[in-house]
Amino acid sequence: NAPKKGLEDFVTIAQAVARIRPEIEFLLIGPKNAHTVSIEQGLAAGTLPATLSVAGYRETPAQAIGELDVVLSISQFQESFGRTVLEAMAAGRPAIVYDHGAPPEMVEEGRTGHVVPFGDTDAVAERICALAEDRKALLMMGARARDRAVERFGRAAYNGAKKAAYARYLD
Repeated sequence: NAPKKGLEDFVTIAQAVARIRPEIEFLLIGPKNAHTVSIEQGLAAGTLPATLSVAGYRETPAQAIGELDVVLSISQFQESFGRTVLEAMAAGRPAIVYDHGAPPEMVEEGRTGHVVPFGDTDAVAERICALAEDRKALLMMGARARDRAVERFGRAAYNGAKKAAYARYLD
């Protein structure tokens, strides 16, 4: 819940979606800090949409992701891996990511999530609304995301990579 993680863009996206699809909820999950308090003040003042919630910290990623249909990775810096994206995919949730840093390497555009241009909050809002329109497509995308996570990062993939890495030293 820090500006570098795309907090401002998250609020902008929530505002844009609220104008089009007021039934879509946005949960900001993570520890409370000065930035989340500012958002809570905007909510209390009515300057931010009621569809945006500061949900607080969750004990595990599974708890957090279990509350969501889609995960956003909209960091303002180049993530070196994007663990949240992989956790979302492993839980059968599609991710919408900026084409910035490592997260786009995990997401297959239109199959396991969406990759949008860096900073294009309108594109993120459009993808969220499209997924909300077609629940079946959302669920299929989530299933493909899980399959891809297992294929690329599951136990068999890990063991194969480990075996390949050590092979030259064991022969």
